[in-house]
Amino acid sequence: MITPYVPYIISFIQHVGLDSISTEDLISSCCGLIGDLITSFGASLLELVETEAISNVLTKGRRCKMSKRKSLAIWATREIKKLKNSIQSAGEQQAAAAVARAHTSESLAAEQVVGASAGLNNK
Repeated sequence: MITPYVPYIISFIQHVGLDSISTEDLISSCCGLIGDLITSFGASLLELVETEAISNVLTKGRRCKMSKRKSLAIWATREIKKLKNSIQSAGEQQAAAAVARAHTSESLAAEQVVGASAGLNNK
């Protein structure tokens, strides 16, 4: 439903981040929207939100005077970090699984060589 419009929403938020006269209310709303989009779309959105303009929005949000506005920016930033960590963790798990598969393949190959050698010695 909303998926086709996400790049346009992100583009709008980026414009807010680059605008020097954005209000705290607008910044706060953008921070909440960033957090909502990240929790809804996950990794597919990470590349779009890892820009200087989005970072500016989150930084401005964390500097807001009202604690409710500041907390939205902190929450959105945490959601991005949490997503990055889960992606990194998944990558490390995949790498470990690949190493384990390689070791298993090497062990099987070694067993086949030993088995073949034993068969030749018995002849």
